[in-house]
Formats: sequence, C-alpha cells, structure tokens
Amino acid sequence: MKRATGIWLLALAWLGAIYSTLYVARTVAELLRTHNLLRLTVWTTIALLGVAVLFWAVRARRGVRAWGVLALGAVAFLWAVASVSPPEVKLHFVEYGVLGGLFYSALRSGGARWVALPAVILTGLAGWLDEGIQYLLPNRWYDLQDVAINTVAGAIAIVTLVLLDWAQRREAAS
Repeated sequence: MKRATGIWLLALAWLGAIYSTLYVARTVAELLRTHNLLRLTVWTTIALLGVAVLFWAVRARRGVRAWGVLALGAVAFLWAVASVSPPEVKLHFVEYGVLGGLFYSALRSGGARWVALPAVILTGLAGWLDEGIQYLLPNRWYDLQDVAINTVAGAIAIVTLVLLDWAQRREAAS
C-alpha cells in the first residue's frame, strides 16, 4: 500500500506540473517557434521519454514478449504523435501518456486487477479539467480535440502496460 501512495503522489505531482505550466505554455511555444527551436524541443522531449522507457525496460530485465509489446506501444505512440499538429500538441502525448501510466500503476499497485478502464477515465477527466482551466485563462482556449488527444495518449500508455503485464505473466509461466 505504501508503494501505491508513492505512485499516487507522483501522479498528482506530474498533473500539478502540467496544470502549473498552462499559462506560460503558449508563450514558451511561441518563443521557441520564433527561434526555430519548437520542433527540435518537441522531438527531443519525445526522444528522452523513449530513452527513459528503454532504461526502465533494460533495468527490469524484460523478456522477448515484453520487448515486442514495447515495440508495438512505441509504434502506436509515434503514429499518434505524427498524426497531430502543430508541434506543441505532440507534447500532449508525453504529458498524458506518462500520466495515464502513473494512474494505471497507482491503481494496479493498490491491489486491484481490472484497472485499465478506470485509469483511462481518470486520464480523460484530468485532460478535460486541463481544458477547463485553459477556458478560464486569457491567453488559452477550450478545445475538445485536446481532451480526446489527452485521453488517447493515456490509453496508448495504459494498453501498453496492460499488455506488458500479460507478457510478464506469460513469461513467468513458461
């Protein structure tokens, strides 16, 4: 139960970090765009997430099935990222993919087994609240498409984690 509390705190801290940047995000994106650094910054952030996942997988000594699942998850993630524009919207996949993974991990470490749907719902609600906050900010606006992107980002991470759990159980049984 102590582990679950720690993961919940990490998820809430991550969500707090997302929400705390809402006011300045547009200004920072425009500054980076002006200096032709926005795309580089976005893709560097995505690459760093990929490196973090690779280190995690190597450290956890994942088996062949798990590596296959990670490869499928990476393909789904990159396909989704490539299908949205402008560049700063791609960062939603990092923000809410990590958040969805944290929600799933927190619920799972609490002892529950069927937690994927509640984790997706929590991620979607967090993304919806994100847009609600933006509605109140003078330099931002409410966008239902962003709510959908946030939810899909979390869902990709959550489905990947569900499949990783399956792969780990299969490998332990063999």
